[in-house]
Amino acid sequence: MLTAWNIKRLLLDLALKVSEQPFLGNRDNYHTENLSWKNDIALDSLEMLNFAAITNSFFNLLELDSPPYLLQHDKVDDWVELILKAHQTNIKSLNFFSSGTSGNVKTVNHTKSILTREVDFLAALFSDASQIVSYVPSCNIYGFMFTVALPEKLNIPVIYPSEINLRQIPVSTLIVATPFHWPLLLQNEVSPCFAVSAGSQLFDTLYENLRENGLSLTEIYGSTENGGIAFRKNPKDLFSLFPYWELSLLHDQVMLKDKGSEALTPLMDHVEIMNPNTFKLLSRKDQKINIAGQLTDLNHIKEVISQLPNVKECLLSAKSASNQTMIQADLRLVIHNEVSRMEIKKLIKKSLKSHEIPRSIIFSEDIE
Repeated sequence: MLTAWNIKRLLLDLALKVSEQPFLGNRDNYHTENLSWKNDIALDSLEMLNFAAITNSFFNLLELDSPPYLLQHDKVDDWVELILKAHQTNIKSLNFFSSGTSGNVKTVNHTKSILTREVDFLAALFSDASQIVSYVPSCNIYGFMFTVALPEKLNIPVIYPSEINLRQIPVSTLIVATPFHWPLLLQNEVSPCFAVSAGSQLFDTLYENLRENGLSLTEIYGSTENGGIAFRKNPKDLFSLFPYWELSLLHDQVMLKDKGSEALTPLMDHVEIMNPNTFKLLSRKDQKINIAGQLTDLNHIKEVISQLPNVKECLLSAKSASNQTMIQADLRLVIHNEVSRMEIKKLIKKSLKSHEIPRSIIFSEDIE
């Protein structure tokens, strides 16, 4: 699962996280040899300390009796070699980082056997894919499964949007993205192909638009803590559990049960169980998050925004960056133009307290 090529991509994507730069899928760095963390990636001394700590945690290097001292080396390829050697010994797991929206960022451990179990199922689900086009970094659990583990399992390449013409891609291409990316892809008239979306809920109308434009889209429901949990291939469908999960009730609380270990974990969302293997997603259980030290209710914010004139639909999500949590709003307007967008931004600022105002507002327009 971990090759030199995959480790290099993981490291470069983790470096973006440390330096708080957006993921753009810059192919050049992935294929360039003798890169320097200091001179080419431009990490300063404090960032290097943080980066080394994050790398040690992600690759679980401190599990070794004598972990490699990464900071002795400035070359990216040297880090790759050290980490590859470490994982060829006795490291049996990786650590992923939760979003930290309800408090501090959590480190979540996944054994390689659990990751293998998931990729075996994904490989069957997406067995017809011939290449992957990635819009997501490889270092979160979603990106890892679909741009590291899955292409390795299927023996297919990972390519980036800058390398191809999206209007001329093979129908067997699998695009890996989040709800943030799909409106832009529709506007760019992406060719019919396979697609997968995760990270937050898709608008049903957006899902339908994608299908009408020829995308065979699978929506994945999951979390950093559990990995992939369920999927659906149509906005009208129920979510179907991955085969090693089932749902059960414990004191009226819906629990996710691992069929192998029989471990129980609570779901982060309200769901309606249709049978042990399918459910309908209703809403988040805990809509309260910590913003600038204040407990903030996402349900209240959504209600306020939804009642503003010209707002057709509103979805909120919370993201963590720079040890701070920010709110992102995804809006659909009845009338959408530059003037109406500016007006709704002004109304939101007037209607909410300063810590409640979304830092990022995305307008997902209907594509006719």
